[in-house]
Amino acid sequence: MIADIFKEMQRQLVGERKQLTGLPMGTTTMTQQPSVDFATLSRDGYEKNALIFACINELASSASEAKAIVEVKNRKGEWEARPEHRLQKLLDRPSPIISAYEFWFHVILYQSLAGNCYYEKERSKAGLVVGLWLMRPDYVSIKAVTALPGERVKKKIAGYEWRKGAEVLNFPGGDVIHFKHPHPRNELYGFPPLAAAARAGDTDNLATDFVQSFFKNAAVPFGLLKTKGTFDEAEAERVKQRLQQMYGVISGTARWFEPLVLGDDADWVEIGKSFQDMDFPQLRLITETRICEVFQVPPILVGSFAGTVATTYANYAEARKSFWLETLMPIYKKHADTLNLQLTPEFGKDIRVRFDFSAVKALQEEEAAVFTRANESISAGYLTVNEARLMVGLEEVPGGDVFLRPMMLMPVSAEEKPAAPGAKMGSLRGHLGSLGVKSVLIPEEAKERWAKTIDMVAAAHEGPFAAKAKELFDEEKVAILKILRREGKQAKQGVAYSRFLLGVTDYMAMAGDKWREGFLPMFRALIRVQGENIAAAFGLEFDINNETTIAFLESYVMEFAEGIVSVTGDKVDDIILLGQKEGWTVAEMRKALTSQFEDKFDKVRAEMIARTETIRSSNAGAMEAYRQANLQRVEWYATLDGRQCPECEVLHAMEPISIGGRWDGYDYPPAHPNCRCTVLPVIEEV
Repeated sequence: MIADIFKEMQRQLVGERKQLTGLPMGTTTMTQQPSVDFATLSRDGYEKNALIFACINELASSASEAKAIVEVKNRKGEWEARPEHRLQKLLDRPSPIISAYEFWFHVILYQSLAGNCYYEKERSKAGLVVGLWLMRPDYVSIKAVTALPGERVKKKIAGYEWRKGAEVLNFPGGDVIHFKHPHPRNELYGFPPLAAAARAGDTDNLATDFVQSFFKNAAVPFGLLKTKGTFDEAEAERVKQRLQQMYGVISGTARWFEPLVLGDDADWVEIGKSFQDMDFPQLRLITETRICEVFQVPPILVGSFAGTVATTYANYAEARKSFWLETLMPIYKKHADTLNLQLTPEFGKDIRVRFDFSAVKALQEEEAAVFTRANESISAGYLTVNEARLMVGLEEVPGGDVFLRPMMLMPVSAEEKPAAPGAKMGSLRGHLGSLGVKSVLIPEEAKERWAKTIDMVAAAHEGPFAAKAKELFDEEKVAILKILRREGKQAKQGVAYSRFLLGVTDYMAMAGDKWREGFLPMFRALIRVQGENIAAAFGLEFDINNETTIAFLESYVMEFAEGIVSVTGDKVDDIILLGQKEGWTVAEMRKALTSQFEDKFDKVRAEMIARTETIRSSNAGAMEAYRQANLQRVEWYATLDGRQCPECEVLHAMEPISIGGRWDGYDYPPAHPNCRCTVLPVIEEV
């Protein structure tokens, strides 16, 4: 099979043997052989030593996460990715029998074993590079340019010779891509890391062989059977064979711990050292550490003894991140440089290859940490709302290009000490009183800014709320249409309306669970973010795990889910009854239901739910933050921009109420769907 592949390669890619041309005047060529023994390194290292095999595979398998990207410089001088570029397609599938992953796996594999990896450039009749074919490094020799006496040349490589047995192929230097690990004393060939690890690898192999021999010999150190009498050669051989039969590996492990019975004149003397005497674990630790050092692979990643000494999940995660930053990224950047020197010029100017590491899991911040950092950046005023949304993978929102900064921060003299973090509102009042402040009055302009700040935090969560609502509506649509299809098949003619209505009713009775499960964590997250932002203005830490918040979540989430499911069920029931009245077919019923979900629920109702429920959760968090700050009163604030409803305008004009009170039956906004009102604190006189 292998021979057939090489014959096909020769027929398609080589044709007749290529001749080396274009040598500088005053030069000749000489084939130079690599200085390392590839066969020995591969056999005794990669093929025999488990740790060396693991280290090299750990390096090579990283190719599954790093992706080679082709970029072209545009007229503005900026680099742009070109996924449809001919070079990109070549790198994604170098040849019919090798994938991009296998391409880079072999580059790292052969660089580790031989110091060199070669790929032949397959050319079309027009001379364009259309394929890349792997060349085993032990088959390849470099034809070096050698200057004649008195001459000097800059070109070092004239070509490459591929030799397998009696078959010899010659390639011009420009028809081969040569990846190599630098050799300090050879400018033509690379130096394999495995050669540097060879001594440690040999020691580790001997230690493994010793362990194997130890257990083959009854799991005890070798020794001497000493007797007072003399044995002739035949008797001595018989005793040795008897011991081997009783305690050797041939008899199995069952008899290893049976007692050895000796006569009065016989004695057993150990002449080898035990594992403990040799400090065997420490010996393995040293060799394993050195092997991992050479390949720059953290021991914990390959499960070596050296890595298991301090194994924790945190250590593993940090080791993998360090492995990418300190080992793999430099390796792949060097590979990109090799391609940019030896391959990209074949495809024109202003083209480059670089590696994209954005999909590398070890380099990605955990999702929870990203959200926390985004929220902290918003609270500190470092990022705008839209910048924070982009950071966590959400789309921008209108009006989101603003900074959110607490409106209640006051300038304090350098001689004065601000309220300590965690101080209650009473302490803050006392501090203001010491500054001669008689009262803290928030002007209307500041109120408006404060209300917008609260509203922007709520608006930043509308996208996820709407997406979740659309997702659940889509699930309901699919489930109801499935019931319709089932009942339509059973009825064979028309729609079995009674059974269809009963099936929908049964399904909607269970749909509330999904709304509760989907929105409970979202309500909780927004309450926490809003509460933390407001509490920070008072130098406090917000506690979301309190009785008030827990009671709200337990009661309202149930009420919310039941309300959503009830409205959906009523709308669907109306459509079913209308269809029954007018005698709709299954297709007509499907069209009406699909229109209801996609045109009304997805496009209108989901957005209304998002706007209304983010305002509700936002104000719930605000009210709890005011309560924890020991404030006494709050006021209903509506944005009086001509778009406010009469009801909210009336609530806005009402006197502030005590925390825990109600405004005409409302604990806090929203007063109606799509309400935009907020709750603001009233700072009493000091």
